Parts: sequence; structure tokens; C-alpha cells
Amino acid sequence: MTLSAEVTDRLRADDSSFVVTGATGWFGRVTVGLLAEALGGTDRIRCYASRDQELTLPGRPVRVRPLEDLRTDDLRTSYLLHYAFVMRDRLECLGLDQYVSENTAITRAVVSAIGATPPLGLFVTSSGAARTAATTPYGWLKAVSDDALRSACRAADVRVLIGRVFAVAGSGNPNPLRYALSSFADQARRGGPIQVTASRAVRRSYTGVADIVALALSDLVLGAQRGTPADNLFETGGEVVEVGELARRVASAAAPGVDVCRPPIDCETEPDDYVGDPAEMLRLMAVHGMVPASLDQLIAATLAAP
Repeated sequence: MTLSAEVTDRLRADDSSFVVTGATGWFGRVTVGLLAEALGGTDRIRCYASRDQELTLPGRPVRVRPLEDLRTDDLRTSYLLHYAFVMRDRLECLGLDQYVSENTAITRAVVSAIGATPPLGLFVTSSGAARTAATTPYGWLKAVSDDALRSACRAADVRVLIGRVFAVAGSGNPNPLRYALSSFADQARRGGPIQVTASRAVRRSYTGVADIVALALSDLVLGAQRGTPADNLFETGGEVVEVGELARRVASAAAPGVDVCRPPIDCETEPDDYVGDPAEMLRLMAVHGMVPASLDQLIAATLAAP
């Protein structure tokens, strides 16, 4: 997925900049890569993460500053793509109080920046866990952050789009072994067997990270012109697949003879379903002339990733 010619032409014709928080994560890396390709460089992209570091793109290192250094002037004539969040796997290590404190501080910093100098538009990756916010600290914090950011944008008359992300796939993943599809692809590239440990049915619906980012950029840049809502939220989703079937499709796409090993499914145990309703996402994609990658295309992209 690349940005459309119309979006690319619009970006090259004006002097808008881009601020990317959480730039070293999966969404951040894909965003910076798509923008660098469209803009012909990274001069108009400012990146932030948890600490001062460098993001390496093909042929071009990009400076990444600590989020605490975010200046309100950075948002003037800028689109803000906000991915910074302390993920759920850090909860046990940090403890509940520090986990809540760090995520609340991130949201507060971005809300404050929007209030001081409103950006041209905001895209936020939320989580499917926010749909049932009361069940986990992570989901609750995501829901609270969604509400705070939308309120800040309404008050500042800023276009905002929030994507509640369920399962995602594609290239650019900095931590592939944390994700089932990427892990299956890694095992398949090594000749297998692919190990599926779940003893109950586990169903997911995958969307390409690049598709989500391209949709967000298209809507921020062209949404007002095309009449899409200025305050909107969508859920990601694609073909629903059980992880055993997903492993078999990865094995089939990788090479002949790759086996899949899995314990018998306990049919009396409630399935683990984490599946989005993509109706609004697909409607927005249609408005912007986009077609999401199929699951087979996402599997192929994941297998091809370094």
C-alpha cells in the first residue's frame, strides 16, 4: 500500500508537516515510511517516542525525540498521528499505579498540546479492548484516552479520526514474535512445524497496518473535501479466521511440506473472539477509492518481511 497520487500531490503542493508520536512502534514506522516515500524525504516529519533515539529507514536515519520534548509549535500547520501508549505487556512489570500514571501522562501531554496549538488534524490508534473498557486496565485507559482526545479536538475545532485496532498484519513489525501471524510466518520460513498452542477456538480479523495508515492520511488530508465526518471512529476488521486455519494458510503459502501442530480444540470452552466490525472503515475506504488487502495478501506480505 502506498498513498494515492491525489494525496501525494496534495501533500507535495502545500507546506504541511507531520508529527508522529510512538514513531518507533509498528504504526509509527509504517507511517514515517509512507510519508517519506510520498514527500521524497523526512524533512517535514517530526518523530517522538519514549526516549531520544534514531529510527532507521532505508537510506535515511530519522531523529526521534522524547515525547516530553513535544513543542506546541511543532503542531502548527501539522497533522498529528498519535500512536504513543504503554502497551499491555508492560503492566506486570510496571505495576498498576505506574502503568496508569505513565499512560495518563501521555494523554495529558497530547491534549495539552492540542489545546495550546491545534494541529490540522489528528489520527489516533485506539484498541478493540476499549470496546469493553471495564474488563482490563489497558482497555479502560484506551477508552479514557479516546474520550479526552476527541473532546480536545472538538473544543479546538480539529478534525479527528480514531481507529480501534483489532488484529493487524503486514511488513514493518519491529517485534514480530509477539504476534501470532508473524510468529507463524517465522516458523514457516524456518521449515516448520508451525506450533499453535491454543486449546480452544481463537478467532481474529486481520487488517493491514499500511491500509489503516493510508486511510488515516487520506481522510485527514482529503476528508473535508470529500464530506466524511470531522469527528469519527472506526473499527478495523477483515476476513475472520480461526488461528489453526490461519497457521495452515501460512504453511501453504510458505512452502510445500510445512506442517502445523496443534492440540485438540476443547469445544466446551468459550471461544476467544477478538473481531472488529469493519463497516465504517470499509465505508471510508470506499470514499477514498481504497480496497483493503485480503488475508492472503497480508500473509504473503508477512512471509516476505525481513
